[in-house]
Amino acid sequence: MELSLFLNEFNNRFVQNSHLNLLLPNQAIIVNFESNKEKVQVVLTARGLELSNRQQSPADISLGAEPQQFYELLSGKEKLQKLISRQSIICQGKFRYILLLESLFALNIKGEGEEKNA
Repeated sequence: MELSLFLNEFNNRFVQNSHLNLLLPNQAIIVNFESNKEKVQVVLTARGLELSNRQQSPADISLGAEPQQFYELLSGKEKLQKLISRQSIICQGKFRYILLLESLFALNIKGEGEEKNA
């Protein structure tokens, strides 16, 4: 299980769910995902999500967890706050940004029709 693979799948769904762009801020928010030895930086902008394996700027939010927890979070099987309360994921950043991320994770899931066709 690779973190970058999970994030690419999440990004592909995000592109299809173009209505979620309305939630994105005009100012970029930088999110660092770290799992085992893999680090991926995601930049949230009004244009969408940009993924990078290089840490280009300091992060506004940092998330650290095992690959399985990232899979559950990015696939919509688990809520961010639940993973934080179980201490399955470490999350640092402004609460406002964390709430935005939680909304994006919850809303960017496969629809019932997609799961049947997948």
